[in-house]
Amino acid sequence: ASWKKVMTGWERSLIFEQQVKDFKRVWSRLDSDIALVCLCGNHDVGNRPTKASIERWTSSLGDDYLSFWVNGTFNIALNNCLFSNPSGAPEMFQ
Repeated sequence: ASWKKVMTGWERSLIFEQQVKDFKRVWSRLDSDIALVCLCGNHDVGNRPTKASIERWTSSLGDDYLSFWVNGTFNIALNNCLFSNPSGAPEMFQ
């Protein structure tokens, strides 16, 4: 996004924090019988995720990988950005 080119680190963090607050506020109204699974993408952790970007995601929204059963199917969710380019966080790729 072009705004990322002109914003400093603290400004980007402020935007992320507000987006998380808005996300949680909106989705808190979802009926509790409906499961909501949050997965990170390149706009959340970057095309080359770092340990810091992944930790920012996980501390705010939960794990970047998980598995669960639903209606007799076993589902696996993985941080595909980390698989695409693990060079920014090789220790988390292991």
